[in-house]
Amino acid sequence: MKTWPSAILGVISLATAGTAGKTPSPTAVFDFSFDDTSLEGEKNGPRLDEQKRLAALNIQLGDILEKSGCCQVERPPARETENLNIQTCNGCDLDIARKLGATISVIGWVQKISNLILNINVVARNVSTGQVI
Repeated sequence: MKTWPSAILGVISLATAGTAGKTPSPTAVFDFSFDDTSLEGEKNGPRLDEQKRLAALNIQLGDILEKSGCCQVERPPARETENLNIQTCNGCDLDIARKLGATISVIGWVQKISNLILNINVVARNVSTGQVI
């Protein structure tokens, strides 16, 4: 599927509606993780084309957030996240975002169920409260 990055545009547009003229929020945007639960992934392991699309998704999400005017994107250093599963680390993204001075934490993951079924998940949370926004 070539359009992973554009698939989240509508969701981000809805989430950032009404932010024109407001000061952008410092936002920690974490790289997407890839959860391949497909039979193909189990047999063959990671595919280069999928890894390239995942990298493009990381870049495009940050670009969309910045261009919307809602967020000033901060990327956590790789050394902070390389051994973490941000999706299941029980709020460790909030600690890392706090260190960066961010007020919003954005994590995402792609779950591949098959070549035809992909779930793209994005969660933004208030760093102070942990509440999903």
